[in-house]
Formats: sequence, structure tokens, C-alpha cells
Amino acid sequence: MRGVPAGGCCRVNHGSSATNRRLQGTSGAFARSLQSALFLLGFVLDQTVKQAKTASATPAAPILREGVNCWRIAKAKRAAVLVDGADYYERLEQALRAAQKSILIVGWDFDARIKLRPQDADCPTLGDFIRSLVEAKPQLQVRILVWSVAVLHAPGAPIPLLLGAPWEHHPHIKLKLDREHPLYGAHHMKIVCVDDTVAFAGGMDLTIRRWDTSKHMAADPQRNGPDGVPYPPVHDVQMLVEGEAALVVSQVARQRWRRATGEDVPPVTGGDELWPADLRPDFSDTPVAVSRTLPSWRGRTEVAEGMALALDALSAARHSIYMEAQYLTAPRVGDVLAEVLAR
Repeated sequence: MRGVPAGGCCRVNHGSSATNRRLQGTSGAFARSLQSALFLLGFVLDQTVKQAKTASATPAAPILREGVNCWRIAKAKRAAVLVDGADYYERLEQALRAAQKSILIVGWDFDARIKLRPQDADCPTLGDFIRSLVEAKPQLQVRILVWSVAVLHAPGAPIPLLLGAPWEHHPHIKLKLDREHPLYGAHHMKIVCVDDTVAFAGGMDLTIRRWDTSKHMAADPQRNGPDGVPYPPVHDVQMLVEGEAALVVSQVARQRWRRATGEDVPPVTGGDELWPADLRPDFSDTPVAVSRTLPSWRGRTEVAEGMALALDALSAARHSIYMEAQYLTAPRVGDVLAEVLAR
């Protein structure tokens, strides 16, 4: 169905040009980096405070604060960091195949011509795979929300987003373009929620030029676009969460869908366990914060939890900081790093 509406830390961002200009001196390039990818911020806090020469004599205050630098803190029964597209797409394929009631995809871009497992000769395109799922499972509903300006700005094929494609012609598949943002403001949430049981959030869309292995070989015969043209190595990260944390991410996705389409999507109840059986979690029974970036738009208040969390996490570091980002140009971040290094 086609329609354009009229109107750890698991970070989900949805930003705008207007928001970018107000983010505490943040340059446009850095603000876009917060929107376009999961800003992987790793830091190590030494738990043996008394033995550290530079550590404070008192316990460190919690970094995560609901309503300040995150929207919700929820427990993840299990969580895993999926490094690079091959790992993410493989785990996503497993979760989608097990879905029973709901698949909700929110992306900066979307291209149904990609293959989640290009190393397998019989792997269907993503669109055909989704179509086969709804045909086999009468209760399954698939909703896909894509930034409207992707048809001009993103690398995926624009015509199918505008006019539709054969795989979409099913009453249980809805693909919508989201225009609920300021002029050229970018929706950069890149999340997939399955039965409200597991959720993926990070830097990778379901579009072209995202799949790669962690070997990043100069010439990988599988790293080709739908047109057969090879593309360079690419690195990114996605996070998989299960349990209450997945439900919270799903709530963010449902809010986005409602604002863009006017449709209320009810939560899924009684979902089966969808965690991949062969995936060892990196974390178990751990609190996960969901931070958002939302524009001031149509009477809604701006939300800048993502920037606040980045600055608070950097400021709290005592011994080491590890960062991955598409850009690093924000003067405020540079100031915080200078302050931390001067301690």
C-alpha cells in the first residue's frame, strides 16, 4: 500500500535543521552525525575507585537520568552489539522470519532490492522476503516508515518509494513516506521492532551500500549493489535488545508512525521469544537508556536527549574514552574532551 501523509545506550534520533542550530553550539555536521548513525560511545569506568590515583574518593553519580539525557531507562533481558552489516542483517533475517504479528521498520532510507544474506545464492530480495512472510502468516502486519526526502537525498532507489513496487501490493504491507519534519529536516531513526519482543537500533538502514563483513576486504565479491556494481568497505554498528527495552524502542517507533500517518498501532501482547538461539548476548539483565532527538515542530517541544547524553557520558569518564562517529566537529564536544583530559 502506498501513501504520503498529509501532514548501553540504545539511541534513536529524529532531528531537524532547526534543532541542529540550537544544540549548544553544535555544528551542523556533528548534529547530522547524531541523526545519521548510532554514535557509538564507549567508555570504561574503573570500579576500583580507591585504587585509582585520580579517582574521586566518593562513588561516581549515575550518568543516565530520565527526562534529562534519556527518555526511558528499561531493563534488557539480553542485549548484543552487532558489528557491521553482515552481522546485523543475519540477525535481522532470523528475527523477521520468526515474527508473528508485527514488523515495524523506521529508516532514513529503504531499498527493498537489497539482500540480507548476499552470500547465499538463493537469498531473496528484502521486498520479496517481506512479501513471503505476510503471505505465510495471516496475522503479520508490516509497516515501513521512510524519511520523505530520501527520494532526493538518500542512495536508495527513489521510484519504488514514490510509486510502489509489486512486493508491496498486499493489504498487510504499508510503506509510508514521513513528511512530519521541518524543511529538509532529517529523520535519522534506524530501527526495526519485531513483535515488541526484540528491537534493533543503530547506524544502519535497510538500504544499499550497508552490508559488509568485519574483514572489510578491499575486494569482496558479495559487496555489490543491486546493479552489480561493487562499493567500498563500510563499517557501522547496530544494537539488539530484548525484553522491556525492546518494548520502549517499539513505543518510540509507534509514536513516529502515529505522527506521520495518524494510525495508532497497538502494542503486541503474548509475543514469542525471538532472540537468535545461536547469538551470545554481550549483556544480560542490564538497564538500557533510550535517548531521542526530536525537533520543535507543530507545537511539539524540542528534545535533545542524545546530545545531553553524549556530553554527560564524556564528562563522567575517569580513565578512558572510546568513540566512533561519522563526524567529530562540535566545539562543545571538544571543550568537554579538553576538560576531561586536563583533570
